Amino acid sequence: MVNLSTQPNASPSQPKAPVKNAVPSDSLSRSQPVKDLLCFSHLRWNFVYQRPQHLLSRASPQWRIWYIEEPQEDPSLWMEVRPVRDQIRVVVPYLPAGIDPQTALRLQRQLVNQLIERESLTNFIAWYYTPMALLFSDHLQPRLTVYDCMDELSAFAGASPLLLEQEEKLLRQADVVYTGGIVCTKPSNTAIRACLPFRAALTWLILCPVGSENGLLKISSRWVVPALVFVA
Repeated sequence: MVNLSTQPNASPSQPKAPVKNAVPSDSLSRSQPVKDLLCFSHLRWNFVYQRPQHLLSRASPQWRIWYIEEPQEDPSLWMEVRPVRDQIRVVVPYLPAGIDPQTALRLQRQLVNQLIERESLTNFIAWYYTPMALLFSDHLQPRLTVYDCMDELSAFAGASPLLLEQEEKLLRQADVVYTGGIVCTKPSNTAIRACLPFRAALTWLILCPVGSENGLLKISSRWVVPALVFVA
């Protein structure tokens, strides 16, 4: 377990230097391989072993996985980085109790920046399970953005009124969108480079071995994404 803490007795209001990778993506060398995947999720890794764990565990032989959960409360500001298996790290931000929403977002952005700088994450994929994470990660410049829309979060009880607005932004930003079924209910006027539906069944995961040519889906001249997530 690794703790990424702020400086001792640091106030949450102290400014942080801009994260090093928050630069136009064109300035990054396209010849450099992508080695990392940053996943922003509303689901706890240890809650239920379901779709995120299935897919990211399969992706972990190719990329280091950083699974960033929603924050928890603690008297001090810090971030836990916990290895759960080879190539997979669960990242949990801890924020002081009683802070306002804007401060919470700013501190989450600060902690994500610290993680990126500490681990030298410069060429990575951003993989979203919750559009709300855009509120503190929209400054990042990933090589590829994936939105895995496994649930209609806006239909859940207690959903944030900002969720639909953030989802629209994420749909415009995403290079690839995965949905939970054949019918895509997202707005038809949103430009998506690749929208790939797949059911919740595990048949494809069982039948498609890792590394087989049939297990790859080519979505551009540069990018090859495991088709273990594609059942149409």
